[in-house]
Amino acid sequence: MQFLYIILVALLAALLLCLFAIRPRIPRDGMREMIVGHRYFAHRGLHGGDIPENSLPAFARAAEAGYGIELDVQITSDGVPVVFHDDTLTRMCGREGGVYDLALAELQALSLDGHEGICPPTFAEVLQTVAGRVPLIVEIKANLPEWKQTLEAAVALLDNYEGPYCIESFNPLVLYWLKRHRPSVLRGQLCARYRTWKVKRTFPQVLAEWFLTNILSRPDFVAYDFEHIHTAPFRILSHLFPECVYAAWTPRSPEDEAAAGKVFDIMIFENYLPKEPTKEQTPAEN
Repeated sequence: MQFLYIILVALLAALLLCLFAIRPRIPRDGMREMIVGHRYFAHRGLHGGDIPENSLPAFARAAEAGYGIELDVQITSDGVPVVFHDDTLTRMCGREGGVYDLALAELQALSLDGHEGICPPTFAEVLQTVAGRVPLIVEIKANLPEWKQTLEAAVALLDNYEGPYCIESFNPLVLYWLKRHRPSVLRGQLCARYRTWKVKRTFPQVLAEWFLTNILSRPDFVAYDFEHIHTAPFRILSHLFPECVYAAWTPRSPEDEAAAGKVFDIMIFENYLPKEPTKEQTPAEN
């Protein structure tokens, strides 16, 4: 009987430890303020037609329409943070290699998705284009060996930026760095059901899939693949901590939005315009 009691106590302790580990941060006022009037964030800008993703025209178009913006930051070989999503340049620029393999001048000699005169922009150019009109969700690419260099370069620019923004990443170490060095910056944990990805999962990804890395990062919000909201880790997290802010990526139709809207506070949308009028999405005050 005593042995059974010890086992039960140990299981209870383990359960409490897991609950403590996965707990997100209680949302700060800045996180809630970002949602009010800006529930919708254009994924890689408001792109389509003759406007490619993660381009200055896409960001200008989103800001003019009053939508928040989600974008991705990487770094060039000469240390300049630029906005680009993919690990390689193949899909968007038609050549081998990645952003980090090129200096800025080489990268900006390329065209985005075949659109002459539109090249991958620097992060500084994007900040100047948006100019605080709408909030930004800035993703630091997690799989880069130079993630810390990328993060520090991006933060150095954001330190002097007057508009509203938050930073997210799949890499919990990015959020941990922010927690230590920029505790006032809103931070978000990107996550997905990694087992569905066509890559072998790493141990940190297994921990992150169950949100156990939250003990390091204590994110202000969680950005999750809305197509997998019925998986056990997300259902447990969202039911136990409904006060947390949840961002859905990436609804691509009104039907997707309707499904995601039952759970998520923020829609990082693409390929359609949300039905909700954008007149409520007024530019943020600096």
